[in-house]
Amino acid sequence: MSESRPASENAAFLLGIVALAGGLVQIVYKPFLIGTAALAVALLATFMSKSQKHRKLLLVTVFVITIGFVIGASIASTMDNPIY
Repeated sequence: MSESRPASENAAFLLGIVALAGGLVQIVYKPFLIGTAALAVALLATFMSKSQKHRKLLLVTVFVITIGFVIGASIASTMDNPIY
């Protein structure tokens, strides 16, 4: 039959998706503010997750947040937009 996952795994997956969305949004809107919050959420999700599959998702999430932070900061500073 189907194997039931604990609620913390589901919450970690949801937090990982929220952090990934934040990593993408920070490219176009205030990278220092959103990037920091997204990284904190990803860190919380990493501590909650025990599944190897979710940890791979979170590794990709941290990579996207880092790259989005660099790209967003460079776009914001080039176009004189606020960075925080």
